[in-house]
Amino acid sequence: MGEATVTHERLVGRFIYYLTLIFGIESDDQILGSNVKIFIGSDRKGYNPDVAVVKGEADIRTYKSNRRTSKGIANPHLLVEILSNSTRDFDLSEKLVDYKQIPSLQQIIFAEQGSVWASTYIRVDENEWRNIDFKTLDSQIPVANGFISLEKLYSKIF
Repeated sequence: MGEATVTHERLVGRFIYYLTLIFGIESDDQILGSNVKIFIGSDRKGYNPDVAVVKGEADIRTYKSNRRTSKGIANPHLLVEILSNSTRDFDLSEKLVDYKQIPSLQQIIFAEQGSVWASTYIRVDENEWRNIDFKTLDSQIPVANGFISLEKLYSKIF
């Protein structure tokens, strides 16, 4: 795994900040960074998204594989991935397909670190997702009962 760029980490920090404002610092919701594994179904496959939101208590699972034990969360509500040249294709294909299989997941946000662009997938029902792309600084990504402004997200980055 490669090292993250400064731009990547700035965007992660901003997502954590704005999601904390939207979901509330005093709520039981948890805004988590990339060191937490998110498990995909019962096949023990998992990823470490850049940001995860868990509504209420985290459903922590433990899986043993050979001699290794992995712990992770099985009930994310929202996931964020910051895209780069080396991760874009995988994130927008295999990872997106896997994420959509998580029953608790309601929204996935992808944001470019090399240009002003974001895309969100919002669950409409069990097997249907609505995709919206954003390409201008005056765009706002809908999240729960609020919005994340691309102008604020990308401020002083481009």
